[in-house]
Amino acid sequence: MKFNAGTISGELTAYTIHSDLAAVKAWASSGKTFKFESISKCDSSAVALLIEISRSAQASGKKCTLEDLPQSVKDLNAFFEVEPVLSQNLILD
Repeated sequence: MKFNAGTISGELTAYTIHSDLAAVKAWASSGKTFKFESISKCDSSAVALLIEISRSAQASGKKCTLEDLPQSVKDLNAFFEVEPVLSQNLILD
């Protein structure tokens, strides 16, 4: 995973999700927008990332917007039935 000024790109897997996680959580604490770009691969770690973004936003009393969320991540969210939890603190665009 790569994170730069609100843009998340690359692989969202158990092997890559921890890189830049602190920066992602700090960005979420500010209630900013995340843009997903060129996601080449994802696994259930992508769902964990969204939960972390949601928790960081909630802890700060903010909401974050997720733009261009890949269909593969949306499918995982539906499979794990986490959309009701995520929608409390995230705006899924």
